[in-house]
Amino acid sequence: SSSSACKLPPSRTAMVDLQGKWTLPPEQRVLRPDETPFNLDRVARELTVIMSTSVGDFTPSTDKVVTALDSLQANIGLRWCRKILVFDQVPSVQELEILRRGDERRYREDMKGPKWEKMWNDKREAYGDYCQRIRDMKESNHPALFNVELIFLEGFGHLLGTVRRALEAVTTDYIFITQHDLRLAP
Repeated sequence: SSSSACKLPPSRTAMVDLQGKWTLPPEQRVLRPDETPFNLDRVARELTVIMSTSVGDFTPSTDKVVTALDSLQANIGLRWCRKILVFDQVPSVQELEILRRGDERRYREDMKGPKWEKMWNDKREAYGDYCQRIRDMKESNHPALFNVELIFLEGFGHLLGTVRRALEAVTTDYIFITQHDLRLAP
């Protein structure tokens, strides 16, 4: 029967064998279209990909974000999904002062404030160039930006702020959150 084809043999239910070595899961048969509601059109309608980007050591190069976007486009399950690329802003002088005056321990230890503050100040202009390069790539229909919507924060939001802003634009039941320097494996 078809239900027995999906049952795991008792000896293969664990991912570790008796000697403590990792094992691959058992092969599973591929379901026929009439056996599953899954299809690429449904994935495209029900899943939104959110990618956050911000200033980094790589700024103004777009190589990292293009590599990450290319990896999404190369994935047959994600290519047709709506993608939202949210750009954080470099903190203004006033926002930096608020961060410094807030929780001093959090600023120094959790946020690594002095390290980031130097980068934010050193890369402020380069980040504007980075954002414009991505805009230009979008306008010229660069393949990495297929079905990608660009959203630019008006102020500093950090990762949490970029994700919150993207969630405001999501209309699907499911989301996949990633970052500009995380490439999906081929």
